[in-house]
Amino acid sequence: MTRRVAARVWRPFAVLVMLAVAGGAPAGAASPGSSEYAVKAAFLYRFLRFSTHTQSSPHRPAPADGRICVVGSDPFGGALDDAVRGKSAREKPISVRRFSQVSDLEPCALVFVASAAMPYLPRILQRLKGTGSLTVGDSRDFARLGGMVGFFVDGARVRFAVDERTARAEDVVFSSLLLTVAAEHSSRPGGQ
Repeated sequence: MTRRVAARVWRPFAVLVMLAVAGGAPAGAASPGSSEYAVKAAFLYRFLRFSTHTQSSPHRPAPADGRICVVGSDPFGGALDDAVRGKSAREKPISVRRFSQVSDLEPCALVFVASAAMPYLPRILQRLKGTGSLTVGDSRDFARLGGMVGFFVDGARVRFAVDERTARAEDVVFSSLLLTVAAEHSSRPGGQ
């Protein structure tokens, strides 16, 4: 393996290990231009990189593209586009789409539910049921309310909670590295 290939393979792993040791990613502005949503944008890319779609059901194929979709008022600005520009995950190039209306939402590899769209969460999850979309929300309770991953800020760090059971129901499997970095994760009803 060449050094360049080895660096590409190990870089995401190293980032996850550093985040695990540090207890999450800093939410505050460490330098001009960094923000809570820049950190969250980087995490969204990592969620796609460190998850797979098992396609256990022949009637439910994996999402056909590498789209990250934002439903509701987009809190990222250009940070999400910057975080995924030129990158790929699950062997697909990543692109970003935004949906202001729940009724326009399409299945995507990853769907981020912005805070403003949380009142519509039951409708969003129903619309995505059976599509294999990895769902991420801007609330610690998101994973408890039927989503797969919920962001929250703990002190000055962006953290996340994972519900593996919900993910498995959609044939989404998270790598053990990602689960190690999660602040909370549940794999069975009522468990953590």
